Amino acid sequence: VDQLDYGIEVDGKLRFEFELRLFTVEDNIQAVAMATGAGMDVTRIMLARALVRLGDLPKERITPELLGGVGRRTRTISRISPHRCST
Repeated sequence: VDQLDYGIEVDGKLRFEFELRLFTVEDNIQAVAMATGAGMDVTRIMLARALVRLGDLPKERITPELLGGVGRRTRTISRISPHRCST
């Protein structure tokens, strides 16, 4: 478990702790398929799939839509680096 520098606000509460697993080929395949049909960003979809935990949010709440504006608002997503991922 690691911590974000700024946190991600969901339902009025900031979440700082996260756990991110390494991306898989399946993550990439599914993200490309979803992005093509929905006009979404592949990276955001892959990140939502690979985030194991974001504070106390249930995994099913961690969606590409939830992460949609995070990078623009707080630059938090860019602070998650691959070398900090769990294996």
